[in-house]
Amino acid sequence: MHVGGQRHEAGHVVPEHVHNPVKRSTVGTMETLLVLSGMVEVGVGRDSVRLGAGDAVVIYPGVRHSMRVLHEATIFETKSGPYWGRESDKTDVGPVPGAGAGA
Repeated sequence: MHVGGQRHEAGHVVPEHVHNPVKRSTVGTMETLLVLSGMVEVGVGRDSVRLGAGDAVVIYPGVRHSMRVLHEATIFETKSGPYWGRESDKTDVGPVPGAGAGA
């Protein structure tokens, strides 16, 4: 399991992506985000939800997801299996929901 913390300034964007299969003890990556402070908008599949301090979301393996930081945020994150880094673990699959031109 991968456990990490994130702190982002307002306007930071995590592009929509999926986690690639890599050699680990799990077939896919299940991810949990818990917002400790601030506010984010998380796209999961075709849905989007705003999360504030104390809110959490679970993202199941193979489901497209993205995140936009609306107010400076600190986030606690867990992922099943180790995280191998952006180059081997993620594939960007589309635009960030709600992102206008130049966003």
